[in-house]
Amino acid sequence: MPESFEKHFAQKKETLRPFGNAQGKQAQGKEKSPEEIKEEKGLKLAEEIKEIKQKMGKEGKTVEGYEKIIELTQKIKEIYEEKERNYETEVKTIVANLEKALAEGASKDDVARSLAGVGTKEAMELRERLIKEGADKDYVVRSLAGVGTKESMAFRERLIKEGASKDYVAWGLAGVGTEQAMELRERLIKEGTYKDYVARSLAGVNTKEAEEFRRKHFGDNSNLIARSYSTDWTIYDGVICCYGYEK
Repeated sequence: MPESFEKHFAQKKETLRPFGNAQGKQAQGKEKSPEEIKEEKGLKLAEEIKEIKQKMGKEGKTVEGYEKIIELTQKIKEIYEEKERNYETEVKTIVANLEKALAEGASKDDVARSLAGVGTKEAMELRERLIKEGADKDYVVRSLAGVGTKESMAFRERLIKEGASKDYVAWGLAGVGTEQAMELRERLIKEGTYKDYVARSLAGVNTKEAEEFRRKHFGDNSNLIARSYSTDWTIYDGVICCYGYEK
């Protein structure tokens, strides 16, 4: 590894300590930026390289040692070459393509299903349009999987009043762990919604409140407990694996 690269991380080591000084205390109060996270990962790998070099200096050079250094150096390179995903651009593209598909005659229900995980203003407007044009309300409400905005919760409540299946309302809560979402799950259980759908709605939701909900409602049914963690359904995969767990 070039000496300048090592010096770079040696300098960063002093600025990225999370505890023990005023700067560290300040860091605890705010979320780290992507660049700071990259620096920390790079620093950790650089420390590993340094330790390997020190070991070889004492015990002798080895092929394995050099191979490990090359591997770690490549990892550092990959960290700094990886591009941040632009989710805003991605979801705009998704909605634009779905609007185009709809205009070209695509099934309204298919378009609705494909909105899963997308909660932008444009996506919500497209859902409204689909409802007006006759799309199945169940597919539309299920497309809210992964969307926990205030607007989406109000939309769910409206569709319940308009006759959407409560099973599908529950199904469409997958990946959403907000306080409102947990309250809606409680209500759905009380109103007789099929527990299997409510259990599956917890896919991707692993908060303290969600764990308490699992124990309270499914503690006597190991199958429902297992299903509450399952992401085997395609839409769950799209929301939870592609878009990530809700923050």
